[in-house]
Amino acid sequence: MEFNNVPFTHTVKRVIEMVKEANVDYFLWTQDDTFSTQQIIDWNELLGYVNNYEKDLLVSLFLTTDMLDVRLVPDEKLNTFNVWELDTHYIGGILPFPMDDSPYICSTDMLDVIYDKEYFKYDCVWSAEQYLFDKFKDIKINRYLISDYISTLKNYNLYGKTLGKVKQYREELIKLKYMRGGVIGNTPGS
Repeated sequence: MEFNNVPFTHTVKRVIEMVKEANVDYFLWTQDDTFSTQQIIDWNELLGYVNNYEKDLLVSLFLTTDMLDVRLVPDEKLNTFNVWELDTHYIGGILPFPMDDSPYICSTDMLDVIYDKEYFKYDCVWSAEQYLFDKFKDIKINRYLISDYISTLKNYNLYGKTLGKVKQYREELIKLKYMRGGVIGNTPGS
C-alpha cells in the first residue's frame, strides 16, 4: 500500500521524525479507516491521565478486556474509563497479536521501541504489522487498556486485506450512524 508512491512504513518514519522535531510528548496512532465507536470516554480526562506519564506509556484505544476474555479488576478507576495495566506478554499469551497497528496513544519515547530499523524495511502495511506481531512475542512493553466491552476507536478495514469482513464492517458503521443520529453520514450501499 502506497500513498503518492511512498510506502506505508516510510510515511510512518516521516511522521515520527516530524513528532521528534516538534518535541511532542505524546502520540495518537490512528489510520484512515479508524472510527470512534463510543462517546462515553471523556477525552479531556483521558489526556489528563496520559499527561501523568513521562515515558513508557502505551494505551490501547481498541483492545478491551472482553476481547481478552478475562474479567480483571481495574488497576485504576476514573470517571469515564478504567485502566488495566497490562503488557504485550500478557496480551500475547491470550491473543495472536501482542502488538499491532490498532489505535493507541503513547509517550513518544515508545515510538523508537515500537518502530525500530527492522520495521522500516517492510514497505507493505500487512508485512509491517506481521513484524510487530512477531517482535512483541519476545519483547515486553506496557500496553494498557481503558475499556472493558467497547473499543474507544476501531479500524474498519474497508479496503485492502479485510478477510472478507467488508459487509460486516459496513453494517457496523451503519449501526453507529443510526445510533448517533447520522453523524457518520451516508456510506456506500446504505
